[in-house]
Amino acid sequence: MAARVPAASFSPAPRVDAAHLVIRRTTTLSRPVRDLIRRGFAEPRLPIAAAVGEIHPRRRAHRLLTSTGIDPPTPISTLTAPQWNRLATALTVNS
Repeated sequence: MAARVPAASFSPAPRVDAAHLVIRRTTTLSRPVRDLIRRGFAEPRLPIAAAVGEIHPRRRAHRLLTSTGIDPPTPISTLTAPQWNRLATALTVNS
């Protein structure tokens, strides 16, 4: 937290103080992971297998997903944070 912002700073004043947060990226994402995330925002219902299939051949994409515990037909928008983490690690290693 960078700073507290008193409730009196707002009009009308809320019942609680606010905070100014600073978020710093600690790692840099690989190009395939960034592309996959962009694809997910562009087409949230797209199956993850189709999105990964744009980066790797279809069979390799399927193996990559199943080895990370992700069901290939899962819509990209429903991946959990741990699934994204496993997938990002696998994509970085296999790129």
